[in-house]
Amino acid sequence: MKVDIFILSFNRPDCLEKLVSSLFKQKDHTLSVNAIQCFQDGPRKLHLGDDTRKIKNCIQIIQTSGAPVTLHISEKNLGPNGNCQRVWQAISQSSADAVLFFEDDLELSPLYFSAMETLLSYAETCPHIGMVSAHGMLPATLDKQRARKTGLIPMAYLWGVHHWGWGAIHTTAEMMAPIVLEYFKYCKKVGYAGDMNGLDIYVPKVNGWMHQLGFYQDWPMIGYDASYDLAGFLLNKIHINTYACYAKSTGTDGVSFSEESFREYGYHKTVLMDAMPHSFEKLSNTQWLQLKTLVRGYHSSWLLRGLNTDHEYHGITRPEALKYYYETIMGWSLDEDDLASHHFHTLVKGIETIQPISADVLSRPHF
Repeated sequence: MKVDIFILSFNRPDCLEKLVSSLFKQKDHTLSVNAIQCFQDGPRKLHLGDDTRKIKNCIQIIQTSGAPVTLHISEKNLGPNGNCQRVWQAISQSSADAVLFFEDDLELSPLYFSAMETLLSYAETCPHIGMVSAHGMLPATLDKQRARKTGLIPMAYLWGVHHWGWGAIHTTAEMMAPIVLEYFKYCKKVGYAGDMNGLDIYVPKVNGWMHQLGFYQDWPMIGYDASYDLAGFLLNKIHINTYACYAKSTGTDGVSFSEESFREYGYHKTVLMDAMPHSFEKLSNTQWLQLKTLVRGYHSSWLLRGLNTDHEYHGITRPEALKYYYETIMGWSLDEDDLASHHFHTLVKGIETIQPISADVLSRPHF
């Protein structure tokens, strides 16, 4: 399988160096890398000196990597959405069998490509699959990963599973590109953490567009992660991730995290899986239907209530969705560690307090 690789970079040379180094230490796979492109954002005006120095280091890391990487350097600061827009413009032109995307703060296990090759091959034969990833359930213990080594979990920002690194077969990327690029038209100038000026302009534009699509949106979903979830809804596909961890986040500082929040989410405890299973679990058509109904129902419930996490809301809460997926769809036993791994442990007083999802909630129209 021939793949094109796309890297998103800004001002974290230490992280980028770990990604690039791990990228060229992959084993036990037959993926053929067609091209590698790195999209380097420019310095912010308010942080010109510090950003310029760090960006210079990022450029040097790419140029001295020894690999034929095409480097796209922006002289001005585009912000995360603006820089990611450039990535998707390039993805839309890719003719490879599949694409692989990496944010700069992901360090790969030597088995990451092996896992992704298996997932991409699965996606080629399964119309239900959108994006695939193998960074896994980052806070999960090694024992838990081994017990669920063939398991898959939904990859969605609202589930507490991020899109730091992902892949997609050519046809899926081709279908997603126009949706994601349309999304960026409304919010491509959103800045990094601390530079979020203009939200009062971008949010109404994004919301207005989502209303036209049938979403009753009442929360400012302006990050590019949200565009991936949206594309999944519109294409009736599920983005999936391995439960086992074949990569780890190094982003202790960035758009979404500080050192404190990074540790709070347990990402500092990530242990990489030490072996690859022969294959990952393939869901039955019944399981896929259950999962699609659950994901759409949960996300639409969340969108409709916005930031209100009141458990009396007559929809699907995060813990309820997680319990249904783990126990009803996958046949796993949900425990307190699972709630913590998905960052839901603060939303409930205990496993026993999570209510089952009623049939009428699952069957109601979502949009």
